This record gives sequence, structure tokens and C-alpha cells, in this order.
Amino acid sequence: AFQEVNVTSVCGDVTLTVRQALASDKTIYLVLDYQLPDTVDRAWLQEVYESEDAFLSPPGVRYYATGDVTWEDLKAAEGETWASLDWTDYTSYSQYMHNTVLEPYHFTKGGSGETATQGYDPETNTLTYLLRYTTESDSQTMGTQPLTLLVTPPVAEDAEGTETALADQPAIITFQPEYVSQTLTGTWQDSESQYTLNVTLSPFAIQVESYLGTFETSGDLRRSTALVFRDGTVTPVGELTQGLTGSSSGKKPYPASVDFSSSFLELVDVTQVEAVRVLSLIHISE
Repeated sequence: AFQEVNVTSVCGDVTLTVRQALASDKTIYLVLDYQLPDTVDRAWLQEVYESEDAFLSPPGVRYYATGDVTWEDLKAAEGETWASLDWTDYTSYSQYMHNTVLEPYHFTKGGSGETATQGYDPETNTLTYLLRYTTESDSQTMGTQPLTLLVTPPVAEDAEGTETALADQPAIITFQPEYVSQTLTGTWQDSESQYTLNVTLSPFAIQVESYLGTFETSGDLRRSTALVFRDGTVTPVGELTQGLTGSSSGKKPYPASVDFSSSFLELVDVTQVEAVRVLSLIHISE
């Protein structure tokens, strides 16, 4: 399902590689390799990575809708600032992250993101991360311009509590996400009552719209919705999702239209979904 990207950016003694990406209009998942400087002791870092008493903090990542700035440009403009920052202390570099020359290209209205460590390969001295970013911008999407990532150094904390930044400067990488729609849609309608259901399903989220039905609220509609998988499993949407947005219009007790949308807790392979079941249909068909 992922786009093969394999774009590499050499940033001094750090090399970033975006291996894969999966994008919708507002959300992108990335597999990112962070190749560390040769000065990082591989045996020591392997011990930190495997230890229950030590900790390896992932890098901070900030996202920009631009492809116009290279690492060399960034270093020329901000290299002196980098040297004054303590990369083990967020309070030291947080202000820089909001004042960088890249900031005018930050997604309007910002967004939310998360970074998860996927592994460490001591042979190549490379840490691998799974990244997610969701923009709240109304005017920008993931596929309409190059995407630039500003990545701070990872930090290792050994069993004694000593923190060590694994590089001494940030790194950036730019690539063009491909917006490949993996969205499925479906419609059901009762010919007599004109009761209609519309469903939109992507690996990231589900949206259901009900017209002339018997749902009072968006929450009622979500509680009545389940995914039917090709292996026969039927799972309520509430168990697979987080967050709920929706609306209703018309007079109670049954508004003329009710809808909801929710994001999946984990990516859903839509090729394994056979149907979306709205449980009230069982009652209607009877």
C-alpha cells in the first residue's frame, strides 16, 4: 500500500532517507531512516536500544509545505544558532524550531504528529522510524506540493540517566508525496422510504452519512456501524477508531440527516474489508 520513495538527503554527517510513504489528502505516514554520524559508538547504542534501564528518544520532526530550502541553505542561515543549542534539552531548541527560516512554509493551522522507533541496525548505524503527520489546513493537502521534514538529533539516555545527543545539528529532507486514493465508497437506499446511507472508507478513517434514517445523533450512528472483513470478522467501528466529528440537521427525534467521521487507531487494509454494516439495516429489512 505504501509509495516507494527512497529519497536520500546528506546533511553533514547525518543521512536521512524516506523509504516509503502512504498519504491521503490530510494525513501522511512515513518510514524514515536516520543514519547516525560515524562518531556514534554502535556497540554502546545497541546496548542502550536493547536495555530496559536506558532510553532512546526519537527525534523531533516538524513538517513544511515547501521544497525550496536545502540543508546547505539552512546551515548557512542558522549554523551559528545550532552550535549554541543543547539538543538534549527541548527548552533549549524549541524556540529555534518555531523561528527557523522554514517557518513561513509551515502548514497553515498546524497539525498533529507522532514518531515511533521501529529499529536500530548497528551494521549501518541507522535508526528507523514510523512517522505520522495530519494537517488541519483547509487549503493545503499532502499531494499538492513537496513536503519538507526538519529533524532534530535523537537522544540516548543511559542507565545512569546521562543524556547524549546523537548528532550536533538538525537535518532536512524533501520529497513529493504521491496522493494515491485508496478510498472506497458505498451507497445503500431503501426505494420506498428513500432512506439512504453513504459510506467513505480509507486506511485512515471512516465517514458515514444517513439520510431520512432513525438516528438521533452522530454517536448513535457510529455505535450502529461495523466493518465486515473478508475473513468473516465483524468489528464495531467504535473499537477501531478514536475521535468523533459529525453533524445533524432537521427536527428531533430523528433528524433528516446525520453523519460522523472517525480516525482509525491503526491503518486499515481496505482490501480486506468486504462491507460496512449499519446495524439498523437489519431491523429495516425485517
